[in-house]
Amino acid sequence: MTKLSLFGLILATNLFAEELKTIDNFRAAAAKPNVVLSVPDWEQTPEAITASIKHAIAKANAALDQIAAQDRAGSDEFGVVPLGMPLIAGPALLTALLILVDTVGLVFTLISLLVTLALVAIAFCNADLFTRWMGRQGLRGVSKIIALLLAAIAISLIRRGWQGT
Repeated sequence: MTKLSLFGLILATNLFAEELKTIDNFRAAAAKPNVVLSVPDWEQTPEAITASIKHAIAKANAALDQIAAQDRAGSDEFGVVPLGMPLIAGPALLTALLILVDTVGLVFTLISLLVTLALVAIAFCNADLFTRWMGRQGLRGVSKIIALLLAAIAISLIRRGWQGT
């Protein structure tokens, strides 16, 4: 289909809108500039729509039943995805380390990295104890305070980048 024939179809549609009230009239107008028009055959009554929905749900349930019937005994192959690692040693940490090396030097940066990793290891090992001791509301409060500190550090880093120091 060329752009000119599409333009002709649009022009014909606009000029003869009164004559194109049925699908057959529209197909006839589309045939003049050699355009193929196909309209999907959708359900048109509420009963047909209900039957189509029930059929789709039954088909989906059958597919889910097939999935559930599959053997769930594990295989010899498995994968581990370390979701916690990007939060601990991700791009933010690398950016902070690069800026700290320029600001305070390599020795203090490495010492602060090791101390921080040790604190994270202690926190992970005692996470159940911390959760029981602080409770749900305490953890939410600490989470909000840490988010505020992270936002302050991010603003500080952006400001230092703009100032060039």
